[in-house]
Amino acid sequence: ARADVHAAAEDGETPLHLAAQDGQEQTIRLLVAAGARVDATSEDGETPLHVAVQHCGSKALGHIATLVELRADPSICDGEGRDALATARVMTNRAQEILDVLEPGGSHKASGAESSERSSKEMEKVLRVACQRGQVDIVKHLLETLRSHTVPDAAARSLVAAAAGGSVEVAEVLLAARAD
Repeated sequence: ARADVHAAAEDGETPLHLAAQDGQEQTIRLLVAAGARVDATSEDGETPLHVAVQHCGSKALGHIATLVELRADPSICDGEGRDALATARVMTNRAQEILDVLEPGGSHKASGAESSERSSKEMEKVLRVACQRGQVDIVKHLLETLRSHTVPDAAARSLVAAAAGGSVEVAEVLLAARAD
C-alpha cells in the first residue's frame, strides 16, 4: 500500500508541514514530487511555509528557500491574518534574513492601493506585537518601513502595547517617531 502524502493529523498538519517544521529540505522535495500540496493549510490556516518560518530557530534557511522554489505562496494568510513575512516578524528574530529568502525576485512586494493598505494595516498589527514583546530591532525596522504620514499614528497606537510589555527602550523609539 502506498502512503498518503495528504494524510493530515487532527490539527490538519500534513507530512509536509512536519518536514518544513524540522527543516528537512530533501523530505520536502520528496513529498512535493510525490504530490503533496505545497500550500496545504492546517486547521489554523498555516501552510508549510508558515510552519517553516515559525520554527527556523538557528537552522539554515534552506528549507524555506526550497518551499519558495517549489512555488509556496508567501502571501497566503493564516488564521491570525499573517502571511509568511508577518509570521517571521512576529515569531522570529530573523525577519530580515527570511525576507531576503522570500523576496529573491521581489515576488512578495505589495501591488496596488488595496494591497498596500492591507500591508500597512498588517505591519501596524505586527508593530504592536513587537512593541509588546520588547523587540526593539523589529520596531525600528517596521517604523522605517512605515515611514510616511502613518508613522506618527502607528507609533502612537503602538505606545500602549509597548507600555503593556514594559519595554522602556521600545517606548523611547516610538516617542522619537513623534508618538504622543
